[in-house]
Amino acid sequence: MTRLMPGFACELNQDGFSPMHLSAGNGYLEIVRVLLKIDCNLCRLKGRERRTPLHFAVVKGRVEIINELLSSCPESVEDVTIGGKRTSPSKRS
Repeated sequence: MTRLMPGFACELNQDGFSPMHLSAGNGYLEIVRVLLKIDCNLCRLKGRERRTPLHFAVVKGRVEIINELLSSCPESVEDVTIGGKRTSPSKRS
């Protein structure tokens, strides 16, 4: 699917989630890796309430996904939600 329609990776569903959000939240490491190869900035894609895939991985405790996202895009820890929440526990907003 990603070869035929790479733009699909950036699309949000009716609930405000991209394929990267869903893969990160559900712990699908291999799919996350494939999506990062398409565009490493997909880990910074804002979904519902401006949450990123990293936010979903953190909330769900997906340690392998968190490590993969941070190694591909370390600046993603700076992204904040609509409520001003960060994924980095060491920084307060």
